Amino acid sequence: MQCARRFPWPAVFTVIEPRAEPGRGIAFSAAHPAHRLNAPHAAHVIDPEEGDDFWQWVERTGTLARDPLAMHADGTSYIQRGTFGEYIREQFERTRVRNPSDSEIRHIASHTIDIEESSPGLVVTLETGERLNADMVVVATGNEPPAPLREFQSAVESHPAYVADPWAGNAIERIHPNDKVLLIGSALTAADVAASLLANGHRGPIDSVSRTGLLPARRPRPQSEQPALTNAELSSMAWDRISRPNTLFVEKHGELDRVSQICRALRAEIKDSEKLGLPWHGPFDDLRDSVRAVWPRLENKEKQRFLRHLRRWYDAHRFRLPPQLEQVLDKAVATGQLSYVTARIQSANIEGEKLQVDLLERTTRRSTSQVYSYVINCTGPSGRPHLSTSPFIHALLASGLCRTHPTGLGFDVDHDCRAFNAAGQRVPSLVFLGALTLGAFGEPLATPWIAAQIWRMVPGLVAQLQSSA
Repeated sequence: MQCARRFPWPAVFTVIEPRAEPGRGIAFSAAHPAHRLNAPHAAHVIDPEEGDDFWQWVERTGTLARDPLAMHADGTSYIQRGTFGEYIREQFERTRVRNPSDSEIRHIASHTIDIEESSPGLVVTLETGERLNADMVVVATGNEPPAPLREFQSAVESHPAYVADPWAGNAIERIHPNDKVLLIGSALTAADVAASLLANGHRGPIDSVSRTGLLPARRPRPQSEQPALTNAELSSMAWDRISRPNTLFVEKHGELDRVSQICRALRAEIKDSEKLGLPWHGPFDDLRDSVRAVWPRLENKEKQRFLRHLRRWYDAHRFRLPPQLEQVLDKAVATGQLSYVTARIQSANIEGEKLQVDLLERTTRRSTSQVYSYVINCTGPSGRPHLSTSPFIHALLASGLCRTHPTGLGFDVDHDCRAFNAAGQRVPSLVFLGALTLGAFGEPLATPWIAAQIWRMVPGLVAQLQSSA
């Protein structure tokens, strides 16, 4: 949509998306009312030229009247993800019908299975056998399913009681309300699955197990002295934080190139905030909104150090639950229905129609064994192409047109998101976006950050197409 608005000439954009409605993806295809955006409405800007268009759409469509729980007591709203998906779909259709560049936008409901080099550009092969010539291909397939778990291989992996991907098919709906359920993981995916079960009237016990026991951090309480801002002002501020040339953390602390330096700077700033009676969220969010400038400066050994030792802690503070979901989960914990277990899974075995899971508790070092009607992999998106279950991702790697990033996360790209091939040469006609660039940029996992990434990338894309015309 941004390209069609910003291109200086009419182009032909073909969107290959197997779903009937483009724009929703996995996250925003969620029809379950328990699934909400993890950030307030003002943060969800998909194009700075549209400003607070999402909120205007919310008001125009009567969204809050149909979903009064979306409005939190502090005046912010956390819209259902399916509703945001409908907004994106309408934006796509509006842009398709009319856009400033008078470009043609078409949608083909199919899967891509391969990409090959051509002269010029690339050739895309669809599962139907159709082959499309393209001057440029942008791969934005989003998050991958959870990675396979070592303890759930062979017969256990294919057992009906094991759910390898909670969002595949109707996995959640087939669980009986009295079933005992184990969620592997305790972050956002586990929270969404637990909320789905509870909203479906689940009465049985739900255990959530993770090695660290880390849960998503709570949101800060609003400061009563903060001035009231309009939705347009809030959206503008949110966009400025993630798109400004001089990022907030770098502006304060300079260009640091070691994880230890970054941690020291963050801790010092949090201490200063606490002296003023302010929570840790402000300094942390300055770092979060600066990751695209901080991460690329780190050498690969520093990135690997962060991934080994700090990523789980960073993610727990970075990805926070909407308050409505917090309330649901807190109630389930208070009644004893939902339990968080800090333990390592040692093994899993088949017990008839159920699965027996052996755990080693972290603090007591005590081994326990439980039998579950269902075990659900809630470890979240893999992010590692070599572990992907997608034939297209494997075909990409096999083609030599791209290579995995040195961190193992996503694909290796330059600052304009153009791919590096297996020989380390740029492939100007192949572009990766979003989660597929995690290793290169460290952060583009949520809609606003992906929108800002696109905003920065479009000028280079236009220049590349002009030079090759």
